[in-house]
Amino acid sequence: MPRSTAMSASEPAPTQAHEQSPRSAPGVSFETRVRWLMLAVVLLSGIASALYQCWQIWQVLRTSQLQQARSLSRLLDAELGADLIALLADERQHAATRLQQAHAHLQPQIDALLAAFPGMGGGVYSQALRSIVAYGPDPRPEGLRDLRPDSPARQVYQTGEPLEYESYSQTRNAPVLAIIHPVQRNGLIIGHVWANITREQFLRLVWQLLLPQLLLTVLLLLLALLGLHLIGLRFRHSLQQFRERVRQRRLLSLSDAAGTFSPELLAVYEEVVDAYGQLASSEARFRDVTTAFDEYVWEADTACRYTWLSPRAAQVLHSSVDHWLGRPLLTRMHPDDLPTVHACLSRLLDEGTPFRDLDYRRWLDDGQCYWFRVSGIPIRDAEGRILGIRGATRDVTELKTQTQRVEFLAYHDELSGLLNRTAIHRELADWCARLTKEGAGFTVLFFNIDRFDQINDSYGYPVGDRLIVELARLLQRHQPVGSALGRHGDDEFLLLLPGTERAAALALANTLAKACARPLLQQPAPLRVQLNIGIAFAPMNGGQPELLVPLADLAMRQAKQRGPGQIGFSDPSHSTRLRADLQLQQQMPMALDEGQFFLEYQPQIRLGDGQPIGIEALVRWQHPRHGHMPPDQFIALAEDSHFIIALGHWILRSACAFARALQQERPGTMPLRIAVNVSAVQFHQPDLEQQVLGVLMETGLPAALLELEITESIAMSDPEWVAERLRGLAAAGVRLALDDFGTGYSSLVYLQKFPFDLLKIDRTFVVQAALHDRDRHLLDAMIQMARHLDLQVLAEGVERDEQRQILAACGCELAQGFLFGRPMPAAHLRDWLRERDGC
Repeated sequence: MPRSTAMSASEPAPTQAHEQSPRSAPGVSFETRVRWLMLAVVLLSGIASALYQCWQIWQVLRTSQLQQARSLSRLLDAELGADLIALLADERQHAATRLQQAHAHLQPQIDALLAAFPGMGGGVYSQALRSIVAYGPDPRPEGLRDLRPDSPARQVYQTGEPLEYESYSQTRNAPVLAIIHPVQRNGLIIGHVWANITREQFLRLVWQLLLPQLLLTVLLLLLALLGLHLIGLRFRHSLQQFRERVRQRRLLSLSDAAGTFSPELLAVYEEVVDAYGQLASSEARFRDVTTAFDEYVWEADTACRYTWLSPRAAQVLHSSVDHWLGRPLLTRMHPDDLPTVHACLSRLLDEGTPFRDLDYRRWLDDGQCYWFRVSGIPIRDAEGRILGIRGATRDVTELKTQTQRVEFLAYHDELSGLLNRTAIHRELADWCARLTKEGAGFTVLFFNIDRFDQINDSYGYPVGDRLIVELARLLQRHQPVGSALGRHGDDEFLLLLPGTERAAALALANTLAKACARPLLQQPAPLRVQLNIGIAFAPMNGGQPELLVPLADLAMRQAKQRGPGQIGFSDPSHSTRLRADLQLQQQMPMALDEGQFFLEYQPQIRLGDGQPIGIEALVRWQHPRHGHMPPDQFIALAEDSHFIIALGHWILRSACAFARALQQERPGTMPLRIAVNVSAVQFHQPDLEQQVLGVLMETGLPAALLELEITESIAMSDPEWVAERLRGLAAAGVRLALDDFGTGYSSLVYLQKFPFDLLKIDRTFVVQAALHDRDRHLLDAMIQMARHLDLQVLAEGVERDEQRQILAACGCELAQGFLFGRPMPAAHLRDWLRERDGC
């Protein structure tokens, strides 16, 4: 809107406020403050200008005097002729004699030079005589002496460069500004010359140059003060007219005042109009804030009763604003939240302490309980007295629900609603702590659903999930009071039961097994489950969480070997075995660092001519206490603890390095392939391919000489993903072998998709083929199938010649076993190869 209209609309308000407000207290007027401010600015500007002139004159004069000193020092150097230099260096004469002659020759020349440089001093020092030869002004015979220990002149003999300095002069007995110039002849410093001016003479020159400048600055400052006074008189006159017109209400528009007031007052008037406009905009923004956002704004008096609420409150509180006016802030608040809210309100009214993001619950007229979040600040008058409270509140019910859901999922299994693995292990740790402190024994029951994978494969994962949910409900219905139940894995559950009565644990296990005999699901077909249950007791079987769960798991697995739906108890031998296994797992990293692991190599033979075509790397452990340990005693433990990752990488690197060394040691012979086993844990490492290629690059072994062996269980764990990973390794040139073929559950359909180069037939088939014709036909069929798939076949475990003949008759190309060579250390393998090579 136009400014004149805005001013007219708001004109009566300032007058009314002026008539109703008390007279302002006397104080320093605005005009006086402005005058003092301008005076301070002028004075500070003058002082700053004077200081700058002083500094500038000082710098210019210092540079000028140093330049003169530099010129004088060069002239002094030039006065040192060859005859004088020879005289100073002539050691045949006594030093005092040379000094007197040199002084008599040089002093008049120095006096003549110094006469041309008024106020300057200078001299010559001889390094050979270690004395000042001549100097001025005012030379004194007793002044011809060596340099003092702290003389700056000593630096030029180290640097060979001229030196500018401010210090005390021993020849002038005063502080000086000086330059020292080394005297060099034939590349040697034979002395130095100096030129200087005393600080007193230098300051006198500065003052001579500065005095006119200071007088001029003072004159300019007086003129500025006079101008300031005239400007102040004009401003006071204009301000007086402005006040008079305001008092007579004649300040209606800019056009009326433009010809009367100074531009400064017109600018003030424009700012006043703009301030009214900004105030209106601020009020509009406040209205928008109180209506457009989720929070509603409210005010309350010191009795904590609502005096005003923004329109948004009607939507948040599900009732009209008038319904809440005059009601207490604590109306219908949840009893559990009343003390906290009351304490915050009391601190705000008593101490003025604001509160922020305070959560509380309140029942509304619809009968529901909602969560709200409120912040509050005090309302104060001009003297700072608290008049009430102003706050903002919003509905956080949905946020609280989501937060509670997140907190629930942090400690509960999302599918079954039971405690998750982390929570049940934390609960177990608490029970073990109470066991240690109070001696309260308990029982650990470990459940496993028998053949749950087959249910998922047959009916799909959604049916499996429904089965888990129903089983969880069944377990909760039979869960004893005071126990803790959690889902430990996909098909595993853990139950902590107070007490250590074997009969009670067995009765509960039988009850659960009997309850599972009825179908848990009717669709898509009646589905029953059988629980394999392992039971361990604390403290009889152990008192540590990391021991009790594995013991119960081990008892369950041993019971499962007797058939589905069995119950097993942990016994002392389990604890001993588990502790021994844990000890071995803890020793493995140190064993690898200390070189206790080593490799043995078993030859792989071509049956046609008996020539070695490769070797398999087999790891061994030379334990300091248990002695020589074969891999079946520690590989499974290494896989459980994931130490197999570090150990497998060491095996791969060591084996490739050895194969590369053999290749270099046996020139002219067929290079031997090196076969290395890859565990399931290794195979699932995301950087397996990068590790293999890195080792090949590090050792220099060609990729075609490395053969990685994986088992059927790895291949069939996720056929599509495994095939993709194998294709990446094959593309790099690495050979791939399927180990222990026939002992797993390989699908011929998937076998065609895997990029294997070799099938290794398990030794069981080799042994049985020599005993039964039926097994021989099975072996022959396996070999023929592999040949049709364009795969090489290697038979493992060949120990007798009869087995070799059967394999050859079936068309098997390669073999490995004690008949050809036992696993042997690297040195023995080298000897074995030399015998084969005829060396």
